[in-house]
Amino acid sequence: MDDQKIVHLLKTDPDKGIGYIMSQYGGLLMHLVQNTGIMAREDQEECISDILYHVWRKTKLYDENKSSFKTWLILLARGCSVDYIRKHKKLIKSIPLETLEDLKGIKGEERLVDILDLLQQLPYPDHEIFFKRFIMGQKPATIAKELELSVDNVYKRIQRGRDTLKQLIEQEGF
Repeated sequence: MDDQKIVHLLKTDPDKGIGYIMSQYGGLLMHLVQNTGIMAREDQEECISDILYHVWRKTKLYDENKSSFKTWLILLARGCSVDYIRKHKKLIKSIPLETLEDLKGIKGEERLVDILDLLQQLPYPDHEIFFKRFIMGQKPATIAKELELSVDNVYKRIQRGRDTLKQLIEQEGF
């Protein structure tokens, strides 16, 4: 189905229009949401629901002379995804839990928020290294290049940072 028909359906029969959007652009929407940093499946689905709601509400604002429907949808989806992260503070879901394996016993989202707060207590550039490595998922070599450090120094700082985090966790009574 072409984009003009989808827009027409959104205006006349929103349920069918949303269904066609999902069949034609569902994979793209999921990819955009994941690339924004929303990693939990339930959060991805909720964000896509928010996107579809905004598409339905803002269909009247779509102007085919300014952009294609796909471009408009991508921009709207990107904005909704970023808003979702800001609103729900779910970026922490992108932390690979196995990288924090030394911090066993910490479970749940609330604890991860606390860990992010603890990361801020690490000195520079250690908190940058932890953020880039464990939240952004960058490789140590990339981090070393960006921060103008040696790769060995990055690994050493990660190890020292883990030790510091363990001490901070014990002090905070986790």
